[in-house]
Amino acid sequence: MKVMTVGGILILIAVLISVVFTKQKHSLLIAIILGAIVLTFFIYFFSNSLKEVTVENKTLILKKNIGKIEIDFSEIKSIKTLQLSAITMTTGSKGFFGFSGTTMDGSVSFVKNRSQMVLLTTNSNKKYIFSCDKPKDLVETVSIGNKLEAI
Repeated sequence: MKVMTVGGILILIAVLISVVFTKQKHSLLIAIILGAIVLTFFIYFFSNSLKEVTVENKTLILKKNIGKIEIDFSEIKSIKTLQLSAITMTTGSKGFFGFSGTTMDGSVSFVKNRSQMVLLTTNSNKKYIFSCDKPKDLVETVSIGNKLEAI
């Protein structure tokens, strides 16, 4: 996926350069608008990509590049590891910054490594799919801390 994303970005840059040098009346304005749109998407997906997963004081913290999601252990209904599989996204990105967005089942996805995925469901039935370095250890830590039975 990263090859396709980088390839797409390079093609878009080539289109922007060609628009600028075509000497059309509004070509520079079009190139600036297209560049701003691409930059906005790039910044958005970078800021929402997962940086790390930590546990502090019975709180699971999903730290993004900009911002974080804190989930208290008492709010966790279930947590389990997932097997390597394809992630079907309805909105979001499946590329350069991982799988971030919303999946077909309504889960919020922050996956960089599909072989180390965790599915967490809150008491309000909000689902998060994310990846971390040691998913089994995380599931065990949260399960013991919340006295849940690991699934």
